[in-house]
Amino acid sequence: MYMDRSNSSISRPQRSLGYYLAFAICIALLLLLCPMPEMNRMFRYGMDLLHAPFFAILALFLDQKRRERKRNSFIQGLRFWVFLCILGVALEAIQTLAGRDTNWHDGLSNLLGITAGFLFSYALSATDRIYLKYCGGFAGTLMLLLGSIYGLYGVWDTVQAEIEFPLIANFETHRELLRWEASDAVLIRSKQHATSGHFSGNITFQEGRYPGVSIELPPGDWSTYRYLTLDIMWAENKNFPQSNREQSANFALRIKLEDDGPSDSFQDRFESTVALQSGPNQIRIPVDVIANSPAARSLRLNRMKRLSLFLTNSKLPQVLFVDRIQLE
Repeated sequence: MYMDRSNSSISRPQRSLGYYLAFAICIALLLLLCPMPEMNRMFRYGMDLLHAPFFAILALFLDQKRRERKRNSFIQGLRFWVFLCILGVALEAIQTLAGRDTNWHDGLSNLLGITAGFLFSYALSATDRIYLKYCGGFAGTLMLLLGSIYGLYGVWDTVQAEIEFPLIANFETHRELLRWEASDAVLIRSKQHATSGHFSGNITFQEGRYPGVSIELPPGDWSTYRYLTLDIMWAENKNFPQSNREQSANFALRIKLEDDGPSDSFQDRFESTVALQSGPNQIRIPVDVIANSPAARSLRLNRMKRLSLFLTNSKLPQVLFVDRIQLE
């Protein structure tokens, strides 16, 4: 009878740790793999911000359960940390199966959050050495902050974009590049051809069907403004062979504007071709023309979503500079 009770007392903590580990994995799978609705920038960066705290709480809870088994050697703790790190990276990697993006910064946030959780767990367990408790807590807090930097940076930039409206882009800060997405194109900041401040956006359009860049627009009511303006500098590439000069001299830039309504159709958004001349160009598009572009409705000027600059069937690399995109 004594041996049976002893075996039972040993097996319960073992079952408890496995149970809690399985429960935690189910929660992580639900949060990380469940398909998400379309989100704005603030919500997306807010979700990025939660990665490190979530995995810190998860690791803290599970490591405390492990310590209840009285197996607290350094090697055992290291093995459990490695196991949870592999789990955190694997959960991020398989998000593509649920139709969600996999990002290196989310995976790094998971790892830093797990490390923070282990350090907090160590600090809670170091009851006999106060300096170790404080060192573990400080190191855990540092890991948690490092894992949250990307999300904090994105949330801060989203708030700044809303404050700067009706200015949409002027490339004066490096964080503005977070607002842009590129497809068969490269966007960097440049000190050349700036018309507002010291920097412009240097776009290199590569060969492709629709090479271009797009920006998610900050919230604001466009109906109180008359024009959308863009400063664009294009210098004809004199290094092209003579046979390609005619094509390179005809730079037809496509400008697309969408609201948050259905815009899969060409007839349900604003889209126009602008023939750029070699040298500086200022594009001024009347807001009422933008609003009345769809065939069957008006664009929601208080819910504008995205601005895109792109080429169609580009056969040659092209470079232009863009600056001071704003409403007037």
